[in-house]
Amino acid sequence: MFSQILQYFEMLMALVYIAAGVAIYLGYVPFLKDLTSAELWLISVGLAAYGTYRIYRSYKKIKESREEEEDEK
Repeated sequence: MFSQILQYFEMLMALVYIAAGVAIYLGYVPFLKDLTSAELWLISVGLAAYGTYRIYRSYKKIKESREEEEDEK
């Protein structure tokens, strides 16, 4: 049960990475105002891509744990 909660928390944190990427892209982070648009784009796309990867990995772990629980029954 605890591991399942942890997996959902990991997925939530992945959404935070994606949200941070969007916030940076839209210019809501004031200390990054001095960067060029290309640099902001690279940072935001990197965060969004990493967040997407983390969501995929978390989804895969949740799916595997559900299959293992199903096999045990």
